[in-house]
Amino acid sequence: MKHFFTLMFLTAGLFVAAQDARQNPVSVPAGQVTSKNASTLAKFNPAHVPTAATCDTLNWPIAPSWLPPVNYYTGNFADGWINGPNLYADKEKAQLFNASTSTFTKLHGFFLQFGRAWSANPSKIVTFRVYDGTGSVVGAQIATATRTMGQIMYDVQNNYYTEVEFQTAVNLPASKMFFISVDLTGLTWSSLPKDTLSIVSNSTPNTSPSMVWEKQSDNSWYRYNTPNSWALDISLFIFPYITSQQTLVGFTPNPIPNTCTGSYVNYDAAPSLPYSQLLWNFQGGTPTSATTQTASIQYNTAGTYTTKLYVLGGGCPTLDSMQASILVQQTPTITINPPTTTICINTTTQLTAGGGNSYAWAPASSLSATTGLSVNASPTITTTYTVTGTSSNGCTATGTSLVNVTPLPVASVTTTTTTICDGGSVTFNASGSMNVTTYAWTFTGGSPSSSTQQVPTITYPTPGTYTATLSASNSCGTDNSFSVVINVQNCTNVEEMLSEEAGIHYDVNTGNILLNNGTNGFEGRITLLFMNASGQVVFNGVFDITPGAQITIPASHLANGVYFTEIRAESTSVFKKFVK
Repeated sequence: MKHFFTLMFLTAGLFVAAQDARQNPVSVPAGQVTSKNASTLAKFNPAHVPTAATCDTLNWPIAPSWLPPVNYYTGNFADGWINGPNLYADKEKAQLFNASTSTFTKLHGFFLQFGRAWSANPSKIVTFRVYDGTGSVVGAQIATATRTMGQIMYDVQNNYYTEVEFQTAVNLPASKMFFISVDLTGLTWSSLPKDTLSIVSNSTPNTSPSMVWEKQSDNSWYRYNTPNSWALDISLFIFPYITSQQTLVGFTPNPIPNTCTGSYVNYDAAPSLPYSQLLWNFQGGTPTSATTQTASIQYNTAGTYTTKLYVLGGGCPTLDSMQASILVQQTPTITINPPTTTICINTTTQLTAGGGNSYAWAPASSLSATTGLSVNASPTITTTYTVTGTSSNGCTATGTSLVNVTPLPVASVTTTTTTICDGGSVTFNASGSMNVTTYAWTFTGGSPSSSTQQVPTITYPTPGTYTATLSASNSCGTDNSFSVVINVQNCTNVEEMLSEEAGIHYDVNTGNILLNNGTNGFEGRITLLFMNASGQVVFNGVFDITPGAQITIPASHLANGVYFTEIRAESTSVFKKFVK
């Protein structure tokens, strides 16, 4: 049973002696504690905890009446800490919370302030417990969490709050009254080296009646403001955050669990909905981080990498995380030999793949097979072949080969005329030929008698009938299909006028060509051709004529010179000449 005692103040280094077995509580300043915010998400920041529709942090922000925060100790420090281990072997210190007026049903976690923490063994465990607090009575335990003394010492040394978050949110009792307790049974004050731990509180009587209970060595719970305890009306600096939403963390990578170098893995954090903020870390990936729900990440180097997702909850900003290993395997380098080749149409070339264990070829229409190390290709047009190679690890890549197809040559020739006077010329034009690289002409009776030009002009000095031929070639063959007969007429002694048949001359007065049909001349339809001295046809006309008639042909388009005329009737041809 606790007895009355005198409150001890720390003043000018003097301590007032206690008048009871439990020494008077004495306080020392707790100092200014800041929130832990090593990164945006890495630690919970109580300064930014909302009190809103989605989340409530009980007792936060701290009421002005709670100042100053203190650390209570007993008996000139010799007997230990009131809110921590002491010579009375107190087992737990608990704060009562009443959220009965709140609509929230889940406890996500809490943060609390320790003002002193030290242990020679930092691995010692401090257990935090959550109890049903219905009727302001410590009831059944409903959740636990732990921290090492080393973690708490780090927080105190760096002026941080200690944070506790539950992996799965704790359902509050129906009364929404609960205790959060700090279990001290893992620490000792009765022997050396002693463990120091003090939970910061406000100063008595800031909270009346006291919201703090303790479990003493007899396993009984006592309220601080009762005679069996410290006669203090205080609250501990413990701040739970409650909400109705469960903080979820999860993501799906696709494909899973393996990928190949150069490939992309698509991540989706939809299983973490709802959330306030996300932070991805993609080890070995490009990019290395993201804050969006979905992300497409490329892996260019083989290895095993860790992907981690941090989730700031959608109700309270509670932090959770999940990680997964991604195995990135080496993508093969697939080749085709030869990478480029040229063949003639209607021939075959062999293509051989490399770099993989199995192969699939395309397009199939001109290949001897669609699988295997080597295939025969027989394209009729220039074709790019693709092989998809798969390595032993299942990764695939493609290689290509360009097969150029050279078609057979096709000769196509036009001539200016096939009938000329002796001394005239014929132009042979092979520019319409296809796939031809060389031309080999033979001109019997012509001058020159051969040519390699695409468009040669040949003179025929002697009357007669001659054959002109072309061999059109490329690397794949020759087309010898073209030949033509050239008729060379003797026009040297042709009369300009021949009245009994037909005569033709140039009339300088009118500038016209006059054809005078003799009385014994042509009757019916005739074809009239004018050829210049080179054998080129410069006029070609069809007329109906009777004996004794005259035909007038404008000659303004003709240059001055000698022209040879052929008059073709149904069964005969007559050659004439005139001079303009």
